Amino acid sequence: EASSSSYFITPEDGGESKRYRRVSQFISIFADKENLARRDTRYAVKGAIQFYANEIGSLDLDEDKQELDKKIETAARKAGKWDAADYGTGVHAWTEDVDNGLQFARNALGPAVKALKWGTKTTFENNFEAIYRDVETYLLLKEAHGLKWTRAEATIVLDEYGVAGTLDRLGTVSEDSPAYCCDKLHVGDVKTGSVDFGRLEKSMQFACYAKGKLYNHDTGVRTEHGACLKTAYIIHLPARKATPAIIPVPLEHGLLMLDLAHAAWSERSHKHMWKKYNTDEWIARQVSEAGTEAELTELYTRTHMLWNEDHANTATAKIKEL
Repeated sequence: EASSSSYFITPEDGGESKRYRRVSQFISIFADKENLARRDTRYAVKGAIQFYANEIGSLDLDEDKQELDKKIETAARKAGKWDAADYGTGVHAWTEDVDNGLQFARNALGPAVKALKWGTKTTFENNFEAIYRDVETYLLLKEAHGLKWTRAEATIVLDEYGVAGTLDRLGTVSEDSPAYCCDKLHVGDVKTGSVDFGRLEKSMQFACYAKGKLYNHDTGVRTEHGACLKTAYIIHLPARKATPAIIPVPLEHGLLMLDLAHAAWSERSHKHMWKKYNTDEWIARQVSEAGTEAELTELYTRTHMLWNEDHANTATAKIKEL
């Protein structure tokens, strides 16, 4: 139902599916990507030097763009660009399975874990014990704060923005928890990486999930989930560290930014063409107003670099008139 940058959603009134922008792309319009770009460059350079120095050095920057891009991305992966993300995906998949009712045990792996592929699958297998311990601490965190999820991995849509995404968790926090907000359902999201950066994007991401409606891919039906619009929660599981935490995320500012993001994307979708005013009309007028052949010759000598075929034909006809 979703490609790398979009979902295909049935309109509320039926008909052909429409392309909806992913939440992650929608909120990226205000993202500061400079540090991420620098990090990606470091991985690419390191991998290129270590693994593909001769091959990449022999490629032409203009003629071999696709091959060069492919080699650079492969080099970055081999240098470890995706290691942390693959590890986090493995942790996330196992927590999804246990939240969907699977018994937590080393020999009981569920559909989300079994669906892991390629590098993510290899990372999971190579780091099995570490991931097991991370999920173990996740379950203790749930117990400590009385986290009870009613949904894990559900598609949401915001039809007013043409945006869709996958809500990670939806549930409640115990009144006994110091992070308690209210008795409504709350959006939750399991994250293993740093949460010290991109706070605006995270607030916008969770605001999308809280404001959106649950979407049924089979029927196209939207359902209100009634999530709290004041607070969402990051369930932070720092990789390989027994320091799980629940982090309240205020949504007020994120909700305000959604309208701005929608306006910005709408503006970017317009194909504004700026009108160009060159010298063609001026040259044509100068040729037309020339009173003698000498004036035409002087005009040509001074402005010939701006002439086109129409100017030359007009000048030839003008000389015949004179």
